[in-house]
Amino acid sequence: MNDSLDDLLGRLPQDPMAPDLVTRAQARMAAHRRRARRLRRVGRLVLALAGLLGAGLTVPALGSVAGGVAAPSPEDLLRWLAALAASPLVAAAGLVDGSLAWREGALAGGTGALWLGLALLGCALAWLTAWLLQGEAPSDLEAYPT
Repeated sequence: MNDSLDDLLGRLPQDPMAPDLVTRAQARMAAHRRRARRLRRVGRLVLALAGLLGAGLTVPALGSVAGGVAAPSPEDLLRWLAALAASPLVAAAGLVDGSLAWREGALAGGTGALWLGLALLGCALAWLTAWLLQGEAPSDLEAYPT
């Protein structure tokens, strides 16, 4: 098999290498690195702005939503614990129904900004978590000197 490969290699044209080939290749790799670095910076900026916008939407809306939640009295807690002891499934269903009613009331109260803000904060925090867990691995092109 080596003989046929040697024959094929021997038939290749023996053109000289272009004098500026190395500099063109290095310039192209440097341009690719700059473009990738620029895209990473833009992505970080967009996610940071999404996080700031999310925080700006969430913080004011939390005050209006928190005002609609009444603190349970000790009697309410005792009644719920008694219901939980009697029938855990019924008590859990009542708790879920109450939380769903609160969510619907919060959405009807004009706090769509709260949900949008929480979604934006979630996106920014998911990116931040991924970035912190895996770090930034250099690309293959960064291993080559410029």
